[in-house]
Amino acid sequence: MWLKTLMKRKAALIAAITVLGYVTIALLAPALSSRPPNEVNLLDRMKPPGIVSGDRQYAFGTDSLGRDVRSRVVYGSRVSLGVGLAAVVVAGCLGISLGLVAGFRGGVLDNVLGRTMEIQLAFPTILLAIAAVAFLRPSMVNVIIVLGAAGWVTYARVVRAETLGLRSREFVEAARAIGSSDARIIFQHILPNIISPVLIIATFSMASAIIAEASLSFLGLGVPPDVPSWGGMLAEAREHIDDGWWLATAPGIAIATLVLAINLLGDWLRDWLDPRIE
Repeated sequence: MWLKTLMKRKAALIAAITVLGYVTIALLAPALSSRPPNEVNLLDRMKPPGIVSGDRQYAFGTDSLGRDVRSRVVYGSRVSLGVGLAAVVVAGCLGISLGLVAGFRGGVLDNVLGRTMEIQLAFPTILLAIAAVAFLRPSMVNVIIVLGAAGWVTYARVVRAETLGLRSREFVEAARAIGSSDARIIFQHILPNIISPVLIIATFSMASAIIAEASLSFLGLGVPPDVPSWGGMLAEAREHIDDGWWLATAPGIAIATLVLAINLLGDWLRDWLDPRIE
């Protein structure tokens, strides 16, 4: 049924194909790259796209160290998708767990969680991420942890609100009346009913995480310099805007198309999962 609905939405279908294409590129990066992403060849530095040098053709050109831009863009997809997905998993697990417990139990825990969310929401996510990463060694693991810790609030707010509405419903009262434990009620009766909004949040959060990772790498606070990333490539391209336009074009288009595709897919997913939207 979901496939039939997706086929009717051309924009969502194109977005799904685009995301699937980037996932395929990330998985098959070694096979799709003509050279290792960090292989330096100063004789071929700053070659424009399409230039053939010896037995090598640079479809996306080379950078100031003679590294193949196409290979770096291909391997950069692994960083963006990997960090985005992992950050969503970390934020989702943390936010869903806290939101379920706070919404179901209430009391002091709910008040503490509410005040904590209000404090964190007072600061922009990217500023919190920059401040946290600045104290840590640049690495993919640290970026994932920071982005996950900064993004849990969105999940917690929605899950808490949904849980507050569900905990007094008839089917929950019936489960409690027959002696079901709190854990059983949460995982078998409440959690399945809040999957839809969580999936929608996760889709849009992944697009935000990809932009946040690129922003941190652009500022030199993301993944290490020896790891190819789209944000890092944009940072390196700043010094060659006049004589190397292709250095920023390829990673810029990659970020824009992937984030746009994920957002379009999230719009379709929201419409499909919410029966109230025609």
